[in-house]
Amino acid sequence: MIASAQSKVILVELEDVPAPLVLKHAEQLGAAPHPVGAESKYEFVPMFYRVSGTFSLENPQYKDSMIRINPLRAGADTVLRILEQAIISAREDEV
Repeated sequence: MIASAQSKVILVELEDVPAPLVLKHAEQLGAAPHPVGAESKYEFVPMFYRVSGTFSLENPQYKDSMIRINPLRAGADTVLRILEQAIISAREDEV
């Protein structure tokens, strides 16, 4: 699916945990929660954020189950570590 024409992002569909909860924990683990400006492509931390408003309007079924990740200059290991730990923490919150 098209996520953004402005930057390369990864769309992640979550099956058993709410996207807003994963995003909260990703920020606590060091991910940027939103773009920081025109120079954000130089940031070393990945951005974990909600899908765009336009995407949500066209695909409302994904509003609470999908997130966007822009790895920026972070490595794949960092992105996967934050994602995995954020999902684990979100599941613990739901118990």
